[in-house]
Amino acid sequence: MKRRIYLQRKVIFTSLMFLSLSIITLAQTTDIPVVSAPIDKNDIIPEGWFKSGTEPQDYLIGVDRGMSENGSSSAFIRSKELKPSGSCELMQEIKADNYRGERVRLTGYARTKFVTYWAGLFMTVEDAAGRIITFDNMQNRPIVGSSDWIKYDIVLEVPKNASRILFGASLHGKGEIWIDNFKLLVVNKNVPLTDLSGKLPTAFYPENMNFEK
Repeated sequence: MKRRIYLQRKVIFTSLMFLSLSIITLAQTTDIPVVSAPIDKNDIIPEGWFKSGTEPQDYLIGVDRGMSENGSSSAFIRSKELKPSGSCELMQEIKADNYRGERVRLTGYARTKFVTYWAGLFMTVEDAAGRIITFDNMQNRPIVGSSDWIKYDIVLEVPKNASRILFGASLHGKGEIWIDNFKLLVVNKNVPLTDLSGKLPTAFYPENMNFEK
């Protein structure tokens, strides 16, 4: 009897391990993003998008059928906590193959309500190792407070060594942002860039903290 129970448990364990490996393999071979971020049971993730961020569990993702810039619906990110400790992103990830060597512009509409810290659109271009090549998250021109629908633009170069492009919207702190009508298009080289990658910190440690140098 004990041996039968042991064998049953072993079969169940082996089956679960095989199922887990199958899911991971499928994600790797089909480029499905494996998202470790906890998803709220009330989240409604729009088709083609996924939830991410530093503290995604503090936020709710949904589709608003009664709010739209042009159409019948929009997506939103809404804080659930009184004092959310991080950020949440609604994003897509695509291969860079069709955009290498081009300058691209991401446009999208956003509407906000009571954003206490900041929100914005973002786009990041990465190489095969996951290193950021170019990026812009609108941190130098954040959306704050409450606002009606406004069109925002991000323009980046997609170098020859680019592997993937990530884009979407983010909410940092308390509030709510609705997003609608995104477009990703190739533009002429004379369109000004909004790239912030050159403004990323390059040092590993702070220096001249007493201003004596």
